[in-house]
Amino acid sequence: MGLVKVAFLWELLAAGFHVLISDLDVVWLNGHWRRWMSWADPAHPPVPQAAALALADVLVTTDELDTTHDDSGRGVSAELNTGVVYLRGTRGAKAMVQSWRKAMLRQKGGKHLTENVNDQSLFNQVV
Repeated sequence: MGLVKVAFLWELLAAGFHVLISDLDVVWLNGHWRRWMSWADPAHPPVPQAAALALADVLVTTDELDTTHDDSGRGVSAELNTGVVYLRGTRGAKAMVQSWRKAMLRQKGGKHLTENVNDQSLFNQVV
């Protein structure tokens, strides 16, 4: 579903929406995620720890953290996980999704690939 998913994300962003997507095994119990990801509601600003996150065009999760390695300045050690992604309807998010989509289209039709190209691996390559 990778290529279909990313094409759909592009259509939503192009229509001016901010988009939160998650895998089927993610459970959202309430709407408090907005306080981590958005300045949209002035009455409920982001929690202080998330102030910088609230300015990002694209937010994505990771399954693994190695804070010792990450703090060493040698780069991030974990692959990003597209199981939870928040995209703002901004030029930056649109450019990211368009690059992601084009990376998948280049892979489509390969010997062992279909529209189910591993979108997460290509997302990491684009980032």
